[in-house]
Amino acid sequence: MSDRYTLVAIQPLVSHHRVQGRNLMLTFTCPASGKHVQGRYSAPQSTGIGSAVAAQAKSSLAYEARRQVLSLVRSIFGSSSFAGRVATQVASTAVTSATMPSTRGPQSLTQAQIDQGIVEAFQTVSGQFAWVGNRWVHQSAAGELRGPMDKQLAEAPVTSRYDQLVLARMLVEVAAVHGGISGEEQSYLADVIDPEWGSLEALAARPPLTRAELSQVSPGGGRSSMLSAAWALALADEHEAGAERELLDGYGAALGVDGAAARTTAQAFVIDQAVERAFAYGGHDVAARQALLQLGERIGMTRDEVELAEARYQRRALG
Repeated sequence: MSDRYTLVAIQPLVSHHRVQGRNLMLTFTCPASGKHVQGRYSAPQSTGIGSAVAAQAKSSLAYEARRQVLSLVRSIFGSSSFAGRVATQVASTAVTSATMPSTRGPQSLTQAQIDQGIVEAFQTVSGQFAWVGNRWVHQSAAGELRGPMDKQLAEAPVTSRYDQLVLARMLVEVAAVHGGISGEEQSYLADVIDPEWGSLEALAARPPLTRAELSQVSPGGGRSSMLSAAWALALADEHEAGAERELLDGYGAALGVDGAAARTTAQAFVIDQAVERAFAYGGHDVAARQALLQLGERIGMTRDEVELAEARYQRRALG
């Protein structure tokens, strides 16, 4: 299964890449549906012991799940967001080969780093793709959705401008519960916040969402999608989710949404991302399973639920 996560398998998806200093910006385009997904990679600043420790931490299943949740946040806003519109315009006129030199700014990454960046950037957004017929395609073209979160967002996307603004504020409030938004969260959230809504700092400075504001969200399944996404962000946090739970319960009550169902959907998504990483890197061993069980326990899942998620992943992957 790890052959799916090689440069040879991923490179056909790359429709555009651009190097900015140590950063590699990429557009992955589904060959079947034409859907565009944005990804990026930042090369390590050093290769000493410190960076090795950081690399080991970033390779953890919990860290990968968190990266996938942040990628999910970006995908929810999609092409209707300011960042999504710009990315789509860039992708539609971009070169089609990932091996061509960058066309903007001085290139400061070696070709080996670019190749590595393509693979690592794709791994952060791979939850939006599926391996079908020995190639990667977008989930929308896969014919079979992976899990309840994918199904929820496909059936009830968040498309209203007002709803998206409320969701952005929900995510900012959840991320800030512990006294501040992390640098990684700032980067992802800033990408999807429309400038018309103000900066990330401006949204964070706004007073808390009121029941009245939440009551004006469009009726229907989109409300569940919003709450599930907010729960996923909370569960992927390294902190205890108790502080977020009170906030999210309030959102659910104001939206008239089944909070327990939204939390279960988010749990399934978070654990699925961790399971996928364990298999993608060929690391499905006793230690990986223990890490999965520990992550599951932290986000409120039983051992049976985690093992079922692991088994279902293998069933989907092997057909």
